[in-house]
Amino acid sequence: MKDEKSKKSTRKKKSVRKKPSKVVVSRGKRKSAIAIAVIKDGKHKYTINGKDINAIQNKYMRALAYEPLSFVSDVSNLNISVSVRGGGSSGQIQAVRNAVAKGIVKYYDNKDIESEMLKYDRNLLVEDSRRVETKKYNGRKARARRQKSYR
Repeated sequence: MKDEKSKKSTRKKKSVRKKPSKVVVSRGKRKSAIAIAVIKDGKHKYTINGKDINAIQNKYMRALAYEPLSFVSDVSNLNISVSVRGGGSSGQIQAVRNAVAKGIVKYYDNKDIESEMLKYDRNLLVEDSRRVETKKYNGRKARARRQKSYR
């Protein structure tokens, strides 16, 4: 009995190789929010931080996240998974939008899609370079100063 069991465990299993799928990783930023999107072959799953895109209650925010997909005719074969952190909800969605748009351009490697996106809205592919101005001395904010009293 022991010999039969040991023979079974020493057998090598044949590994079945799957067709290598195309995987693209891209990054998008908006204010202090950073999003990293992974786009690969699949069955049309779109998740943000592990949750389905349809879990977003705000219709406007959901529409912003879906916007880059409108430039591609067939998205039923893509899995998009995005992890985003930092910033507020609006900045995070805009970072997701930026990351997904960059990833789609890289995935399809098509100049027509890129030019259409740039024509539609430049911020789909180009990060917004504006950042919060730092606070200075003698004031409560970046530009606000203490009032002077001459009496």
